[in-house]
Amino acid sequence: MNPILAFGEAPPQKNIPHKLSAEEMLLFAAWSHGMKIGCIVHRFTLFAYVQSHIANKFQEPLQSIIENKKYWHGQGKGFYALNHAGEQKIASQFDTLPEKADLEAKYLFTRKFKQKVFQTTVNPVTRQLLSEVDGQSLNGVEACQLLVDMGAIFYSPSTNSKPAKLLNWIIQDNDYHWQRLVSPSPIIHRISENYQIIPHSNISQDTEIPQQKTGQSYQASSEIRQALEAKSMDIASAYFKELGWTVTDVSKNHSYDLHCKIESKELRVEVKGTTTDGASVLLTPNEVTHAQEHYPNVALFVVSNFKIAENKDNSIVVSGGTVKLFQPWQLTLTDLTPTGYSYIVPKEIK
Repeated sequence: MNPILAFGEAPPQKNIPHKLSAEEMLLFAAWSHGMKIGCIVHRFTLFAYVQSHIANKFQEPLQSIIENKKYWHGQGKGFYALNHAGEQKIASQFDTLPEKADLEAKYLFTRKFKQKVFQTTVNPVTRQLLSEVDGQSLNGVEACQLLVDMGAIFYSPSTNSKPAKLLNWIIQDNDYHWQRLVSPSPIIHRISENYQIIPHSNISQDTEIPQQKTGQSYQASSEIRQALEAKSMDIASAYFKELGWTVTDVSKNHSYDLHCKIESKELRVEVKGTTTDGASVLLTPNEVTHAQEHYPNVALFVVSNFKIAENKDNSIVVSGGTVKLFQPWQLTLTDLTPTGYSYIVPKEIK
């Protein structure tokens, strides 16, 4: 039946028993999330599942269907409960659920237009549609105006919501791709418990190493740097494995850190760990070249706000961490700041 995918391209309705109407698509999405009568879900969860796994349906037609009260009861603030008729329809039309999708998963929709990358993140938890262009946050008005200035054509119905208009534009043709974003918090918490350089009980709390406020810097010692790298790699590996990727550490002999593969898809991941807020990270020339040559099959995985403490025997422990994932990672020269130069010393004049 229809598997719960981690990423994909414009959905062709494959792995579905027959072509579904828009009304059936919403019920299929409900079935895929294991919903029963009375189960409450935010509309963004259902819409994003339809747009990622089934068909490129605009927001407005799906909204009109979910509001008609045939299978759904509105709960306010965009939340809806499946009613008895909806549960019966699902039971009569779809078979046993092979796996259940996450009701709180975020979805990232991406489309490239004239060398610019337009993205919308659908977040059902915060009930937001977040817009980005080339990795920079823009409000929906700014993003849509930029598209108009670039000569883009909008097929979507008229809407007052500019973030929804941007998402409609992204999915209106079959040249977009999407990714299901699972919150990294449980993974970080799990690793914080299971991965320790030294036992937490041996940490001397009064020897915590001061943290910098912003930007990754050259670390004070090789021990700290190695500890940060090891912790970051563990967190990144666990994150992508959780999404179904096969993950290989290639950091020792390649210009990136993790090689991820799922079916025919490959992703090259650069991993950075820092005690700062991660506003900037250090890149080598080879890392820059690799990221530019392999776009869009590259990602930047930054773990910031690490806490470092030192044991009485000078062992190092790393804890905490906040994950930021940039995928695809588009790196431009305007994002780079020189931190040094190689100077060829003139030959001595005799």
